[in-house]
Amino acid sequence: MAFARSRKPRRYQSTIVVEPVNHLQCGFHNSLAEVMRLTESIGSSRVKPMLDSFHMNIEEQSMQEPIQQVGRNLGHFHLCESTGGLLGSGHLDFRAILGDLQAIDYSGYVSVKVYREPWKLAATSSMEYLRALVG
Repeated sequence: MAFARSRKPRRYQSTIVVEPVNHLQCGFHNSLAEVMRLTESIGSSRVKPMLDSFHMNIEEQSMQEPIQQVGRNLGHFHLCESTGGLLGSGHLDFRAILGDLQAIDYSGYVSVKVYREPWKLAATSSMEYLRALVG
């Protein structure tokens, strides 16, 4: 059976994000600066840096500066506690991080990453924590 092929190019408008991962887990692109050099060299508006508070806590000198530096070019953001556990169980200031995202007019998705707990507990706890934080 033959299938007709469309002559029109398909444009999915997808964005690819590149995440700086700390030096303990990866040997390259550990900081936002390194990832920004990579994404800028690619030269596509569809390839953007993302940030993750867990990795930022290890690699960056400041939690605020990378968010300000990437600005409106931020493609995605992970909220993850310094311990990898439930939000609020470590030392990160998530109120300040969310405020910094608001200050750059970030309107994309923010996801939560919890390494050390069952998914149902992590999801429920994260929702309660964030509601109390911004409510």
